[in-house]
Amino acid sequence: MGSPKVHLPQALTQDHVRALLEILSSPTPQSIRQLKVTAEFHIIFVITYATADLEFWSRIKDVQIPAVNVTDLILRVSGNHISKIKTENEAAVLSWIDKSTNIPVPRVVAYDSSVENVLHHEYILMTRDPGESLADVYSSFDSTQMDIILDQLIDINVELHEHRWSHIGGLSFDDNDNIIPGPVLEETFWFEPDILALWPAGETFNSLNISGAFASYTEYIYAHLLKYKHAIEVHPSLEFMQDILPHLDCFLAIITSEPMRSNLDNVSLRLAHKDLHFANILVDPTTARITSIIDWEFAGVVPFTRWNPSRAFLWNAQENDTSIVEKTSLMERYEKKARDRGLGYLIDDAKFTSKEQEEMQTVANFMRAIVEVCPRGQAQGSVMGWKETAVKAMAELGA
Repeated sequence: MGSPKVHLPQALTQDHVRALLEILSSPTPQSIRQLKVTAEFHIIFVITYATADLEFWSRIKDVQIPAVNVTDLILRVSGNHISKIKTENEAAVLSWIDKSTNIPVPRVVAYDSSVENVLHHEYILMTRDPGESLADVYSSFDSTQMDIILDQLIDINVELHEHRWSHIGGLSFDDNDNIIPGPVLEETFWFEPDILALWPAGETFNSLNISGAFASYTEYIYAHLLKYKHAIEVHPSLEFMQDILPHLDCFLAIITSEPMRSNLDNVSLRLAHKDLHFANILVDPTTARITSIIDWEFAGVVPFTRWNPSRAFLWNAQENDTSIVEKTSLMERYEKKARDRGLGYLIDDAKFTSKEQEEMQTVANFMRAIVEVCPRGQAQGSVMGWKETAVKAMAELGA
């Protein structure tokens, strides 16, 4: 219960990392150090080599590394929040982006989505790209440099938008290491430690969270709402929601019936990072060039109306009174630039295509919020208003 950081690996040492590298037939590293960062879902080791051993890089998962300035690897070791799918999703997403786009991302050297290894934790070993966090240096940038950043982010989003998908969910690997559709993965999921602490006996990650992949927007929303219905039926803190379950059943029938379903499914499906704030963007501070986009663990193919679900895009990653104002101003500049470049579809495709589609997402959003906070005893002054909003949105579609 509480912050995800509580469930990070606690007792890993440099010796554990050395043992893993030995198994991977790595050259002997010059140094191993754990970064003191505030990552929510993993701890990070930096592994430094005296020289780049090209034979080693090319031998592991066919990674080809340039010989210049490649001396570090990053080892990210996961906590026990979500078993298997988070590690596989990030490895598959990074591999797909590396092979299919020009977007700069770390290259996966090795990963294990099980705990059957010397670390006893899931991990990803990847290249360490040059650059500094944009969150650390952006305040020194002038308006021209920020325009350079915004144009590059437009270019990145254009590349992602050019690829069409036929599922909603993450990515994974088949037995032959081909990239295939994978389960949905969202930061709003119930994590395994919180399920044990807060939910009745017998509830599991799968009983409380959707899986997928899903073929359409309505299937995706329908699956979410079924999980919320189940949560209302089993958790004592959600008993006050049981009177709306008949409305919810009616709403589920409406959104899955034609022609409503086809109307609701009128949306672009695109791969999105979903958490593209400044701390996940590395830059060369002397040129304002983006050198890498990192932390793709919750990325996935989404209805494009959900490409930025937490409104993290262009957030400076600073907890202060001006960060929201800055983000709003940067978003206005980003949108103007996109339209001036004839790329307004990046903005327009993120809009709902009908009032009914917006109401469907509103129902899902507010039902999720209620189910998320009530078992934790949070936001008690807000949940009745959220309930009213959800019921009103259902009524807009006839439920």
